[in-house]
Amino acid sequence: MDFLKKNWHILALLIVTGTSLTFINLIYKPPLRDGQVGNGKETLPPKSTRVDYTKLRDLLKAKKWKEADTETLPFMLQAADLTSQGYLTEKDIESFPCEDLHIINQLWLEESGNKFGFSVQKEIYQNLIQNNTLDKEGGWLSEENLTFGVLVGWRKEPRLKEPREKALGWTSYDKLTWTLDLARDGHLPTGGLVGWSIPFSSLEQRLKTCNL
Repeated sequence: MDFLKKNWHILALLIVTGTSLTFINLIYKPPLRDGQVGNGKETLPPKSTRVDYTKLRDLLKAKKWKEADTETLPFMLQAADLTSQGYLTEKDIESFPCEDLHIINQLWLEESGNKFGFSVQKEIYQNLIQNNTLDKEGGWLSEENLTFGVLVGWRKEPRLKEPREKALGWTSYDKLTWTLDLARDGHLPTGGLVGWSIPFSSLEQRLKTCNL
């Protein structure tokens, strides 16, 4: 309505020239709230964020992959207003701000030549679940999550296949691959977030919701 009040002369001209109301409706759409599309679902990123990502950008530009990854989780906690909590749960991820996911993902993509980033990880994960019938039960110990860990280089398949061995094989953080040329696609960021405690499927759902 504000648009029509401020631009009444445009509306009058359209009516005088015989422009149909259907066309007027097409060119004018009421403003959407941050993070919403026309159906009211949160899929697009909001217009602003409280987080200054300059430090993360600079670390990535300098190709300091480990330092950048170490800083990613604190930035995510700040974006979710959970710095004092110190970690993210699956529930926290469900409502994580879309714009901040977009920004973090884009920074990783740009500075790694599209080798690292949440969207790269999502593509690997989706290819995995589309081409396999892996067990999805068991959270981070599910076959699906364990296989994803192998594909992105976070985990090595243990020699033994007994259930008690399923938790084995996760690479310690310091021994991840911090060299771009040697790392697997989607190896970073981890942000201390996925693989060891939270199944990637939780983050993948949020990435889909946010159109990443």
